[in-house]
Amino acid sequence: MKKFIPLVLFLLFFEISNYAQSDFKKGYIITNNNDTVFGLIDFKSQIKSTLQCKFKKTDNDATISYTPNNIKGYRILDGKYYVSRNIKIDTTHINLFVEFLVNGIANLYYYKDERGEHFLIEKKQGEFAELNEIKKIVTYKGDNYESTNKKFIGRLKYEFQEAPDLFPEIDNSEFTKKSMIKVVVDYHQKVCKDGKCIVFEKKMKKIMLNFGILAGLNYNKLIIPKGILITDRDSYLANSKFNDYSFLSIGGYLNLSMPELNDFFSLQYEINYSTINHHGEFPDLLSTPLKKHTQKLDYSTTSLQHIFMVNYNLSSSKITPTIHLGIFDNQIISQTSSRQSIAYSGDKILYHSTPSNIQLSNNFGYIGGIGLEYSQIGKRSIRTELLYQFSNSSYYETTTISLNFMFDLTKTKKN
Repeated sequence: MKKFIPLVLFLLFFEISNYAQSDFKKGYIITNNNDTVFGLIDFKSQIKSTLQCKFKKTDNDATISYTPNNIKGYRILDGKYYVSRNIKIDTTHINLFVEFLVNGIANLYYYKDERGEHFLIEKKQGEFAELNEIKKIVTYKGDNYESTNKKFIGRLKYEFQEAPDLFPEIDNSEFTKKSMIKVVVDYHQKVCKDGKCIVFEKKMKKIMLNFGILAGLNYNKLIIPKGILITDRDSYLANSKFNDYSFLSIGGYLNLSMPELNDFFSLQYEINYSTINHHGEFPDLLSTPLKKHTQKLDYSTTSLQHIFMVNYNLSSSKITPTIHLGIFDNQIISQTSSRQSIAYSGDKILYHSTPSNIQLSNNFGYIGGIGLEYSQIGKRSIRTELLYQFSNSSYYETTTISLNFMFDLTKTKKN
């Protein structure tokens, strides 16, 4: 059973991964004839988004891949806006989808490739000034240091020389979307009194905190591994075998994400309250063919379990598959246990005693699993997760499979 469970989790993960390879969101494309066609866009990473756009009109239609040569641009509704531009990279001109950040006296674009991040300023149509920040490692007296050359500051001053009072802001600017957008917008406002510029960048919340309640169905297995070091006092455990146990748990959770940094990773804390009972009946080391010694053990523990996990969302659509990895700490609040030693000779009981109780200790372990989240803007999310837990204390191991059902108490909001 122990070997079978990870295999089941792997197969489920494989199926979910296949499902999550596409992340279609509502949006539109702009054809080379300036027609706007609404449909669904498969949003990929920033690097892939510069090379192609996968589009379909409805869920049931086939997906069409467009390159920057095929269409003028595409946009995700209330999100990122990409346009096709002919960019010079080294000595070669190439068409790329670049993210349109600001439309004004000076347009601002952004794209990312294997070389890093790039910003482009366009003051005259088709003429681009690239903004660069070069980082490299330098060695001085045997120690390595990171050197940063903020070339973009000098280029911004040259491009925006009509607004010298903007230079102090440029000197303090950072090579980030937020900082570059602010500089370009402030430049527009200083040199253009007639019209407003348009900022297309999707505004993201710095921190998003979701919390809710959960209920779980759990399956637990307690074993004393063969060959483990058992003291004389605990020698009766050498042949121990306990019944597997199913139980319910209740609790709550907190989920912390930072969409501005990464839209796919989040941190999650869960707390679960549960009671677990185990029963075992097995021969001990004193058993002989003529005299059978049997141990009967019953454990009952009530505990609080603290779980800390890193979540990776395989998409950011209405139905979101998730991978979970983390650790847990099981703190026992209260416990009762009983042990009976019985000696038989045939059907005759030679003696029957009840030794002192046995105590289980808090245990620490590792956890992994998969999950699904169903969310709609303005409504509370529903989550489910299938978790596999394993811990190895000083003399016993526990394996737990948990199926949790979770209900957000916070409403889903736009990033």
